Amino acid sequence: MSDVTNEERKTGPDGAAELAGEARKVGIEEIPLPPEEMRSDWDEAPEVEPAAKAKKPAARAKKEVAELDFLNGRPGKGFALDHPFRLRHSDDSGHPFREIREVFVRPLSGQEVADVLFERDAADPYDFYAVMSGMPAAVCRALPGRDGDRLAEIGYGFLPRFMKAGGSGSTREPADGSS
Repeated sequence: MSDVTNEERKTGPDGAAELAGEARKVGIEEIPLPPEEMRSDWDEAPEVEPAAKAKKPAARAKKEVAELDFLNGRPGKGFALDHPFRLRHSDDSGHPFREIREVFVRPLSGQEVADVLFERDAADPYDFYAVMSGMPAAVCRALPGRDGDRLAEIGYGFLPRFMKAGGSGSTREPADGSS
């Protein structure tokens, strides 16, 4: 503790304490350390990973999800692309590319929504559109003009309600303003 009373202590314009009218800045080397017994285990403290390098939670076991045979056909909506393209993929067919001429967008199961949220730190609508369409999110984001607009318009209708109410990320609103 200091022997200086509150009446003797003043603060200068730079926030430094003034004692008896003299401003004095204290260097870090002048700040006393706690007693040795309080700092004896400082070197033994476990190292903490920076947040950027923190590991993701371990993969969780997949939940059982029933396969439904819909009586009115598979739910969803397809559209032909104005700008068909080739998508690089790897499978046993021996063809490095597959042609994408149309896209089918389907609603997600509750488990698929949970999986997207669990697997991505900050899921945006295109992470959901990717699962809905079977294409990578980067491809969904790259669709030009009307193709991207149609994917977003159809997919937006299938997004979980919390994503429509201003959830993370941006969306392309449906062209007719409906939600």
